[in-house]
Amino acid sequence: MIKGKTSWTDEEMAMLRKLVGEGYSGTAIGVRMNRTRNSIIGRCGRSGLQLGSTNKALPTARSITRRKRLD
Repeated sequence: MIKGKTSWTDEEMAMLRKLVGEGYSGTAIGVRMNRTRNSIIGRCGRSGLQLGSTNKALPTARSITRRKRLD
């Protein structure tokens, strides 16, 4: 958990809007923005943004490792 990071900057809100618009999951957005999934979901709810259900996610460390082994 990230402690002490509670306020959202204008730049972070712009990035959140952009990533939500591109269809990223709450988890993927959280990883990208160094925030928890719950903080992303909460901010979206309070800001009127709707997280989509398109399965667009960032690659995980496990999938990257698996891909390297297969090559």
